[in-house]
Amino acid sequence: MRPVFLLLSLAGLVPSLSRGQDRPHPVLPDTVPYVAVTHTPGAETKWLVGAGDKAGLYMFRNRFAPGTKAQPHSHPDTRFTYVLSGTLYVGFGRTFDPTKMRAIPTGAVYVAPARIPHFVWAKDGEVVFQETGLGPTATDFVERRPP
Repeated sequence: MRPVFLLLSLAGLVPSLSRGQDRPHPVLPDTVPYVAVTHTPGAETKWLVGAGDKAGLYMFRNRFAPGTKAQPHSHPDTRFTYVLSGTLYVGFGRTFDPTKMRAIPTGAVYVAPARIPHFVWAKDGEVVFQETGLGPTATDFVERRPP
């Protein structure tokens, strides 16, 4: 749990450092709009810290409508996912298999190691979760997905 705490703690410093300010600059998530995730219908995201194509710490928030599924995919970096509301179901493997999924409830964290295929599902209702890692990052689907 220490690496997650450290990453989340450092995330508070990144906005002020990246803007060259001498004091912390808060990121107020409610002021950042969600945008649709084109490769995952029913998913929306908002970037809070950093950028996916840049080196360094990043943090973004996802919102999945009820029933939204992210097909098997991986990332070049390890991601730490914190569930803010709802229950997110996650499984590991190259095929979406509901029998291999585990419920990650509100307040829990799961880790998706770099380059390990995994899949997620908002099976029981809307889910909001936040992801943190060290970029650059990407989402590489096991099967080709639309851009």
